[in-house]
Amino acid sequence: MNSRERASKAIHFGKPDRPPISHAILPSAQYHHGKALTEILQTVHEDFGWHLLPDLPREKLPPMYKPGRNVDGFGTVWQVTEEGRCGIPVEFPLADFGCYDAYVWPQFNAGPPAYRLYSGHMAGDSCDYYARGGWIVFFEQMQQLRGF
Repeated sequence: MNSRERASKAIHFGKPDRPPISHAILPSAQYHHGKALTEILQTVHEDFGWHLLPDLPREKLPPMYKPGRNVDGFGTVWQVTEEGRCGIPVEFPLADFGCYDAYVWPQFNAGPPAYRLYSGHMAGDSCDYYARGGWIVFFEQMQQLRGF
């Protein structure tokens, strides 16, 4: 049974040969454990295409993963305590809905990522895997504008 079939059977309450596995490794774990983590990941087959994308280089970390206080493209301010671990949004551009009319929406691209930040990011270029979304998607980004 390939990974796509395994994930599909599990979602539909079928009987996969084993539960689907998603590593979902954050960059901070990769930085801290390095080669030892890589060796483990190579021995435990992941069912959502972890290996399809290269690791995100440190210099390309988005604001929510860079240490310190950082502003993302939507204007949300993130406080990050450890490089590669998702921080906490602490200031919100639309905390007051009175600011909505003056808010300028950023230009952003939709489409497959070039690197993996965690296993939720997939290239979607293989029929052998079941694609799933990551955990910071447009819906979550909208929550972070308001500070819900």
